[in-house]
Amino acid sequence: MNAILCGISGLRPRVAELRLNHVPGELEGDLIGEFSGPVTPDEGSPCLPCKSFPEFLQTRRSVSHFRDEAVDARCVIHAVAQALEDDERLWGCSETAGLLEAFVFVLRDSVGGPGPGIYQVRRDSAVRMTTAAELGDPIRFGVQEEFFAGSGVVIFCANLDVEDGAGGANGYLVNTLRASMALYEVHVELGCMDVVGSVFGGFIPASLRSLLLADMVTRQQIISCSYGFPA
Repeated sequence: MNAILCGISGLRPRVAELRLNHVPGELEGDLIGEFSGPVTPDEGSPCLPCKSFPEFLQTRRSVSHFRDEAVDARCVIHAVAQALEDDERLWGCSETAGLLEAFVFVLRDSVGGPGPGIYQVRRDSAVRMTTAAELGDPIRFGVQEEFFAGSGVVIFCANLDVEDGAGGANGYLVNTLRASMALYEVHVELGCMDVVGSVFGGFIPASLRSLLLADMVTRQQIISCSYGFPA
């Protein structure tokens, strides 16, 4: 998904011959044509896609009502790790310069998947930071409780200190763009598996300080999405 958003935003050419004076609808057709191939998971992924990218575009919608069946969190962690790897490669980041951070709030237990808790995800690993008991009632994290009615939530964070030093006044904007691209990549990957949700930014910052060790400067929440199976 990062590749698609890069093509739209002009960060790098992804679709051949993007015309300046294109007829309405042509760009959309180019994008769908470019990415209409089958979606195949990496080897070892526990989830298989059931929709192509064009099918996802035609059927996607924000969802806040979920059924009780839990999503295997391995699918989510895999998608998040891939998005982080894509972000690092696209933006040329390093451990000391501007890596995004991602956390998966697993709210429901699934057979074979990791148990409830908060997982810090990197491109090559995932570590549980908080158990279900320590997590408590997830409703207290946000301003809209329907975002926490599904199987879990994905949250992307950034180091504002680093971006301020590297990008000055534009640092926060760059962080927001990167986090949005990464999160939407996760949203699309899960959507192709018929795992739905809503993109939001409605965490209560104070509720994350102890859970994520977030000081709102070196670790600041940027954007989030809920996930679960549609009701």
